[in-house]
Amino acid sequence: MDLESYHRWWDYTKAYDEMIRATDSLHAPWWIVNSNDRKSARINCITHLLKSIPYERVKFDEPKLGKRQKRPDDHLGHHRPKHRAKCVLDGRGLVHGSFSGLS
Repeated sequence: MDLESYHRWWDYTKAYDEMIRATDSLHAPWWIVNSNDRKSARINCITHLLKSIPYERVKFDEPKLGKRQKRPDDHLGHHRPKHRAKCVLDGRGLVHGSFSGLS
């Protein structure tokens, strides 16, 4: 932020408020996101967007896959990633995550 924008803070705030008021509509509403915590803000935005998409299950015929090839004798098993995320929903539907194994 430069010095002039600092001095004109309330002019910019008024212009912002007028822009929101003039452009907010039923078919294209503005949503204000509390972004004091960026991670929570991003997750809340994604959650909001996904919940706004109408979703209904679509019936489908299960595909016939046939036989899978046999596991080779020299197979070492699945690769285990170093970084694992644990995500937990709290009572408000917010996701809180923690990462383990970071080096």
